Amino acid sequence: MRPMHRLALFAVIAGFLHPITAQPQRSDLEQVLHLFPDQHVLKLEEFDEDTRAFVRSHFPKDNPSVIGGDFDGNGVLDYALLLKGDKVKGDKSSSLKVEVVLCAPDQQCRGVYHLDVSSYAGAVYLRPARIGSHATRTDAVPTADGTSKGRLTLVGIQVVYFEKGKVLLSWNPKYKRIEEVQTGD
Repeated sequence: MRPMHRLALFAVIAGFLHPITAQPQRSDLEQVLHLFPDQHVLKLEEFDEDTRAFVRSHFPKDNPSVIGGDFDGNGVLDYALLLKGDKVKGDKSSSLKVEVVLCAPDQQCRGVYHLDVSSYAGAVYLRPARIGSHATRTDAVPTADGTSKGRLTLVGIQVVYFEKGKVLLSWNPKYKRIEEVQTGD
């Protein structure tokens, strides 16, 4: 087979395999952050001392305020953000919340879930929950259907309340929404 034909054959095969092996498409994080004016991603310096030390020693390369992953299974990069409201003049407090943003193939992104964590300011951070990991509901929170555990079929989000508890956020494809599961105390 001629070298040019081999190259063409390889290109055709690679084109067919690409959708199977492709990483999620990148969305522009800056574009996503524009959805939340007057808020910023919580910086490591804004965490309390103990949480900051723990994150630095256990996850030195990760940003504890931003997780990117394909949360809804559409092949496009989505985001979970830990956002702090910028103080407004005259207001002594600022809000802290977790926002989950899903992006479509056309790069349109929308916030689909928010959780106010202001009362845990400085002591809450985000971690990815990998596909296939176990999600076991704590006994403290019974479910209506009696289920207590399962495996993640999509990337999930752990909201970790430092030395207090964890909540797993995951996409429910049947109901097309993010659901919470308290996974630990």
